[in-house]
Amino acid sequence: MDREAALAALTAPGEPYELEEVELYGRTCRAFRRAPPTLRDLFDQGRSDLPFIVYADERLSSRAAEDRFVEMRASGRARRKDAKQLDAMAAQIILENWLQSLHEQYPGFSTDQPA
Repeated sequence: MDREAALAALTAPGEPYELEEVELYGRTCRAFRRAPPTLRDLFDQGRSDLPFIVYADERLSSRAAEDRFVEMRASGRARRKDAKQLDAMAAQIILENWLQSLHEQYPGFSTDQPA
């Protein structure tokens, strides 16, 4: 599916992001039919008790990424040229640690996507 087809499917009548023509400040423009009336309403709809900002000590993840890379090199799963992926590996470790902390802090929390 290309971008135009995806946009058409998402904004079609009856879909969550259905568009309609509205009069706004004397001009006609397209807007989401189901959009919250105010920014405050939008904020209230998306609010949760989960932490918004999470701090992580990146030195630890960088070290862990280096350790993983050394193990991968030793087992033949990585080459020296793959070292440019260390930042991505560190980011992956930060994400893994954050998800694990959510499971520990919120026992019923699930990262599974709805079917």
